[in-house]
Amino acid sequence: MKKISYVLSAVIVFVMMICIVLIFVTDMPYGGNGKDGLADFSEGWTYPDGSPADLSDIPKERRFEIRHDFLRGEDAVSLCFRSKNVDLSVYIGDEMIYDFHPQIPALYGNSYGKFVHSIRLPYTFDADALRIVVEPAYGDGSERIFAVCLDRSDVYCSTVLGENMLVFVICMITAFLGLLFVVAGMIYTLRAENRIQTVSLGLLAILSGIWEGTETPVLQMLTGNAAACHFINYLCLMFVAIPACNLIANLAHSDSSRVVRIIDAAVILNFVVQVICSLTGVADYHTLLTATHAVIAAGIGVSVFLVIRAIKRDTIDKKRSRIILIAFSALALAGLADIILYRMGHAYGSVFMLGILIFVLYLGYFELLELIAIAEKDSYAKKMFRLAHTDGLTGLENRLAFGEYEQSVSSETDGEYTIVQFDINDLKKVNDFHGHMAGDAHIRAAAEIIRRNFCALGHVFRTGGDEFIAIFPRRAVNDMDKLIQSFRGDIDKYNRDADPPVKLVVACGYSHYTCGSRISDAEIIADNLMYENKKLTKEQNK
Repeated sequence: MKKISYVLSAVIVFVMMICIVLIFVTDMPYGGNGKDGLADFSEGWTYPDGSPADLSDIPKERRFEIRHDFLRGEDAVSLCFRSKNVDLSVYIGDEMIYDFHPQIPALYGNSYGKFVHSIRLPYTFDADALRIVVEPAYGDGSERIFAVCLDRSDVYCSTVLGENMLVFVICMITAFLGLLFVVAGMIYTLRAENRIQTVSLGLLAILSGIWEGTETPVLQMLTGNAAACHFINYLCLMFVAIPACNLIANLAHSDSSRVVRIIDAAVILNFVVQVICSLTGVADYHTLLTATHAVIAAGIGVSVFLVIRAIKRDTIDKKRSRIILIAFSALALAGLADIILYRMGHAYGSVFMLGILIFVLYLGYFELLELIAIAEKDSYAKKMFRLAHTDGLTGLENRLAFGEYEQSVSSETDGEYTIVQFDINDLKKVNDFHGHMAGDAHIRAAAEIIRRNFCALGHVFRTGGDEFIAIFPRRAVNDMDKLIQSFRGDIDKYNRDADPPVKLVVACGYSHYTCGSRISDAEIIADNLMYENKKLTKEQNK
């Protein structure tokens, strides 16, 4: 267990360090392709009155125009850029060469979120004739046009994908790990192990991974449906408070707390209200984002309250409280930092992504250790159960197992079973004249033949030194006499091949039991028939 713990710790720390380093190393703004002489094209834009236009700080207007003065080269290039929450049209002179006014379903809100544009430019046109008419969706300063350049479409798109692919892959890995935790938690819960915290951790990882993944342009570019990705992004953000609060509450042994149910209700109410507002056109998810942030902030507050209360009441051990505080602090600080950055006008998500990655890996590590411990305990319990119910000499089920199965069958109200009693002849003679090792070999040989003929039909038990019993559904065998004949044929074959010092002879008798009657009556009938067969075989072997 300790070796597994050390290995997992080393792997998790190494993965976290590599991911964090790679994220910062690869998170570079797009600059042109110097090899082909292509340069950044975000500078030099002006408004119609000649004043400079800052594309990162779009005016809070419903419609405006920007222009650019440049001389067209001979290379076949495109005007490439990314936009957020703006509709637009691109003109050369009075001729429109590109129109982007997507028809967005009411359920998705009023905007598509972010989109990658690549507009093929004509080979020749007059200088200072390129202009873009921009229509912000909200006019609240959240709109942007960024990563503007003149480039070949394939180069630009591959560059955008390359710059964001690592973050996207990490997000999808986080979501996939979450899915594994959800499946593992559900399996353990169905097996009467309360692993709601494992399910909650998994759901939190899934929602967070998908939320951050849809913030990148990768999914939009792969699917071509930016509006749907934007909608999924909002949904994940709206629901993330439920698994987060339930996870912390479960870890703090406060999963039945009323405040947790209040947060769950607030999340669902917020979702229903926002969907209705979006469908009716009253407002959409972006304009109601403050409400979502308020619910998340309330969830953070409730989680902090539950942890503090659990520590004060001493309902949580010091080790677990330390784990929760470290993991939750990383997540809460990252979430608050992103909300603050967003309110300051910056794009958000990267800080929270690191926070959720640390959170999932850190808590997931300890959760995995608990699952391993449960699995080991379960395996040990199964081993002990098997040892307690297995005959050590023959490997068949023992007398204890027979008593439990007999009770189970007798409690059934419908169906028919066949009961077969077995007894080895002359076992005492074998023990007295050839030793107990030969006697054990005699018992094992009989057990193996009985197993080969009857185990596939139901259950076979060794109920005494030389006594066995088989119980199986009556419908499992069409002709019992034929089965008994085959069984005796195997005994004859064993005697010919093994040539034991005393021939193996096994007497047997069977009867049928109808559920609802007394099973002991059927056992007595089979036992009597077995003793009759035992007497007959002894007379035949004189």
